[in-house]
Amino acid sequence: MKVLHVNKFCFIKGGDSTYMFNLAELLQQHGHSISYFSMHHPNNKVTAYEKYFVDEIDFIEMNRSKTIRNGMKVLSRTIYSHQARKNIAKLIEDVKPDVAHLHNIHAQITPSILHEFHKHDIPVFWTLHDYQWICPNTNMVSHEEICESCKGNRFYQCTIKKCKKDSRSASIVATLEAVVHDLLGMKNLVSEYIAPSEFLINKFAEFGWSSKRMHHLPYFLAKEKFIYDGKVSGNYALYIGRLESYKGVKTLLKAAAIAKEIPLKIVGEGTEKNSLMDFCRESGLTNVEFVGYLSGEKLNQVLHNCGYVIVPSEWYENYPYAVMEAMAAGKAVIASRLGGLPEMIEEGITGYLFVPRDEKDLAEKMRIIHSDNSSRNKMGSAGRDRAIILYDQEFHYEKIMEIYSRQVYNNNLPKGITS
Repeated sequence: MKVLHVNKFCFIKGGDSTYMFNLAELLQQHGHSISYFSMHHPNNKVTAYEKYFVDEIDFIEMNRSKTIRNGMKVLSRTIYSHQARKNIAKLIEDVKPDVAHLHNIHAQITPSILHEFHKHDIPVFWTLHDYQWICPNTNMVSHEEICESCKGNRFYQCTIKKCKKDSRSASIVATLEAVVHDLLGMKNLVSEYIAPSEFLINKFAEFGWSSKRMHHLPYFLAKEKFIYDGKVSGNYALYIGRLESYKGVKTLLKAAAIAKEIPLKIVGEGTEKNSLMDFCRESGLTNVEFVGYLSGEKLNQVLHNCGYVIVPSEWYENYPYAVMEAMAAGKAVIASRLGGLPEMIEEGITGYLFVPRDEKDLAEKMRIIHSDNSSRNKMGSAGRDRAIILYDQEFHYEKIMEIYSRQVYNNNLPKGITS
């Protein structure tokens, strides 16, 4: 089977690209052919398909220079990219994919490409990594607060509240994007949607989406993520992720200020890093260490040697890899009771949940888990057992092939191809 993966970035930047490359490798291991469609970027992985990619555009940089020319360019690329449609048409002609699997395409690529897939009768599967279809600001957060004001297709609320980057112009563009895509019925050109969390499916249903074409399928982990078994248990708490306001790191630091006896390592980069480090200095926190961005074996070692992992998110997390990888490494997890996190963590069995934004509740959970090494290890072991079953790559392969085959071959794969 020829599977075309589409994502705005063709390098590891977040959960969407991580899943895309993991799935692509898994499919290749089973004999399927993989192609990519993305945006040109200096960090992209080298691929034979980059000649089809759309031109790079940096929205952050363009937002700094608010000119009429930049504004028109942003509009032309964000709402409906004719270049993307033209280029994907050429790729389809040359490669002739059996399946298109989309991940994160809004803005840089746009759903304009859906018309070409529809034109060529190519089934489209879209893994929903965020809330872009129902929230112009993507993450259902407005000015650091959970926001559902756009429910009922009231996308104009994004402009009224200046949700996008606290910018009126950026919010207008985001609003137009959502309105136009809704009016054009873009979402109906997708054959099946795949949601890593049940929470996301339920939230989309609340916003009026039918669950008939929605499939719940969590992400998976490659076998190498299960190398460490959690037997080495360090004495520090660990945060791994972006340093952004909606990730709840400020709440975590406030909890660390209460439980000053607990060492805490912060792994990651983001726009809030400097302000978070300033907070630590002003609060006299000496138990917090900012490690910076880590990947590969260095990240594995920091995770392997920690005592437990904390995920203090203050937005509707979908199905974060941070929790999955912690469980695979045999680590207990403390997370906020929000979004898809409660369905990942069994309270008192694989970790603890705390009230979002409540540093006192978080500090209490940290002290409980930190003071009982035996209980902590039992939780980590239980989490690992759960991860081995839920996040197994072969189990995921069977499920994704079931989803593909229902649309592509009416449950009958062509001769020579096995699921």
